[in-house]
Amino acid sequence: MRIPGVMELVREGGVIPLCPEQLGGMTTPREPSEARAGRVVSKSGLDVTAQFEKGAAVVLDAVLSFGCREAILKSRSPSCGSGMIYDGSFGGRLVEGDGVTAPYASSPRRNSPGNRRVGGVGYREASRVAYE
Repeated sequence: MRIPGVMELVREGGVIPLCPEQLGGMTTPREPSEARAGRVVSKSGLDVTAQFEKGAAVVLDAVLSFGCREAILKSRSPSCGSGMIYDGSFGGRLVEGDGVTAPYASSPRRNSPGNRRVGGVGYREASRVAYE
């Protein structure tokens, strides 16, 4: 997905890259995690919900502190997914639901799929951002 103006913002220093999972204490690379029964678990069964919740809180604080107006979030992610996330079986199946960071979202903006509000900040969910 190409989002117009993203690379220009990057070149101008107007982008703040944040990852809720990293900010919550997860390593990179990390074992895949998916939401299951209100928790987030790694593929090996480790409950990582606390890390995901911590990361969501840190991202929200940063968004509000920096006065961000928009964010690009990873679709289907147990952190950033909105509307559809992986089902927790690690089989690639999607179910209706939101990642841990997404519940900070309120109503859709401009009736456009993927455009939502996070703590008063618009965000777009993208499977992949194609850079210019």
